[in-house]
This record gives sequence, structure tokens and C-alpha cells, in this order.
Amino acid sequence: PQYVRLRWVFPVVLAAVDTILAQTEEMRQRFLGLGAERVSVGGNLKYDFAPRAADEGSPVAQMVATAMSASANKDWRIVCFIVVVCCCFLVCRR
Repeated sequence: PQYVRLRWVFPVVLAAVDTILAQTEEMRQRFLGLGAERVSVGGNLKYDFAPRAADEGSPVAQMVATAMSASANKDWRIVCFIVVVCCCFLVCRR
């Protein structure tokens, strides 16, 4: 792969990463070869992920309900929903 020529850059970048979730074992091995320390195989998150319903009364469910009822405009509700989901993802990562 062409990125191997820049191999000297990756240790600096990968030192700032807590963990890497690779799609396949082959990709995991590539990250390990570049010097990553904590790499797991997570599969295809778009197709292999089965979301579960939020518990009733959870902050996530409340934020989604608020976002969905914030406006009668369907497009605005979709934008609000996406923002809420992204924020929840970022908070849950930490």
C-alpha cells in the first residue's frame, strides 16, 4: 500500500488514539503493522450493528423526543435528530 511510504508519521498520530475499531482482521493487522497498540475488529458498523431501544426515561430518549417535537418542519426534525445522535455518540465514547 502507498501509505507505507509515510510510515514514520503514524507513530505520532496513533499515540493520540485511545483505541481503533477495524472493520476486518486484515485491516487490524495493517494498523498493528503501523504501530497501533489497541486495535479490535468491530465488523461493519453500518450493516452488522443492531441498535437497541433506549430505556424509557433515559436522557437519550428524552433528547430524541425533544428534537423530534421541536418543530413541525420535517426537515428540521431530521436535522435535530442527527445532531442529538451525534452528540450522544461523542459523549458515550468518552
